[in-house]
Amino acid sequence: MSKFLKGFVGLVVGVTAGVITGLLLAPRKGEETRQLIKDRAKKTSERITNEFDETVDRVQDKFRGYKEDAGEKVEELGKKVDELEERVKKAAQSFKKADSKADPKKA
Repeated sequence: MSKFLKGFVGLVVGVTAGVITGLLLAPRKGEETRQLIKDRAKKTSERITNEFDETVDRVQDKFRGYKEDAGEKVEELGKKVDELEERVKKAAQSFKKADSKADPKKA
């Protein structure tokens, strides 16, 4: 589990425990307290779900960006390999021509 995820889970657990403890120690009727706990739990759950969804979206966006960057880099590298291949072929042809001029028997 990543440090970020551990920290996030710890934060959620701590906040939840604090809210529940505060509600249980508050001077209210049992029914009021239970309803308040339900309402706050629902709101907290919704907030956590929204934050988690937003985090997942940000991570997916970053990975999409990395994927696009990688695709561009691979394309650039492919072009450079093609250019290098052409240069090697030309150099080989030049070498053959020079070699055949130096030794007419090879021609």
